[in-house]
Amino acid sequence: MPQPNIKVYLLVSGLLIVLFLVVTFVPFGKKTINKVNKYSPIPTTVEVNPPPYLEPTIGAPYIEPVEFTGVKDIELPPEVLERSTQKRDLRITTPFDTGLFRIDFDYSEDKFLVSINEPRKDNLKQFEDWKRNNYPAIPINQFIFN
Repeated sequence: MPQPNIKVYLLVSGLLIVLFLVVTFVPFGKKTINKVNKYSPIPTTVEVNPPPYLEPTIGAPYIEPVEFTGVKDIELPPEVLERSTQKRDLRITTPFDTGLFRIDFDYSEDKFLVSINEPRKDNLKQFEDWKRNNYPAIPINQFIFN
C-alpha cells in the first residue's frame, strides 16, 4: 500500500485556507457610495400651512372637571361577597387532595370538579361535612362530581 504524501495534503489545505480568506474578506461587485436612489425623497420648496385646528392657543388648554363618570359604586350584599371570597380561596388552593376526595377547578365551566374515592358513599359524606365546615357559602351546584 503506497504511503500518502503529506506535502500534497499540506499544499491543498493551504490553498483552501487562502481561498476561504479571499472569499471572506475581499468584497466583490460594485461599490456604491452616496448614490441617490430615484425613489428617495427630495426636499421641496412648497410651503405647507398647518390646519386651523392645530393653531397655537394662548395659555394652557383648560379641561372642565367631570362630576359623574357613569360608574356608580355599590356595596355588594354580604352573602354575595362571602360566596365570592370563599370561591376564590378554594380556587387558589386547588388541586386539593385529602385522600378521600380530590378537588380541581374547571375554568371553562367556572366550577369545581370533585373526584370521590372508594367507598363513594362514605367519602361523599366526608366531602359534604368538609364543605359545610370550611366553605358553607359556596352552593353545591358549583361542584361537578365525577
